[in-house]
Amino acid sequence: MTTGSSVPSWVVVLIVVGFVLMDGLIMWALFRGLANMWNELARAYPALEPGEGAVRREFQSFKVGIFNMGYSVHVVVDDTHLHLLPSWTLRKIGGKAASVPWDEVRLKPAGKWFKGLRSAKIGKVDLCGPAWALNLAEGRGPDGRA
Repeated sequence: MTTGSSVPSWVVVLIVVGFVLMDGLIMWALFRGLANMWNELARAYPALEPGEGAVRREFQSFKVGIFNMGYSVHVVVDDTHLHLLPSWTLRKIGGKAASVPWDEVRLKPAGKWFKGLRSAKIGKVDLCGPAWALNLAEGRGPDGRA
């Protein structure tokens, strides 16, 4: 007959605290990476005041590099710039606003599967976002028409 042995409670607490600290460290590293990649745009293209008649849509989804920022970017488009304004959440991890001139947006060919999305290269940053905004780089309006 075997006797059951139990793990001391301090060992369980130590393991749980270790996992929580490790998860926190991983999340911090991911958020720093996201903020640094996003802020490459902000450093290269400082925020400007949108022009008159600009179209604004809030809580748009963008992907920058490997980071998907679902519903965390407010977008303002005018004749000269794509204005990217981070939402509260993205600002809290250090994201800054950027105003990208349209001639700096290099669109990639439109995909067949995701009609509402477009991919582009802006400086060194790969970006994927709503087609209604990025299509303006081709001279189309926010409604998709030329």
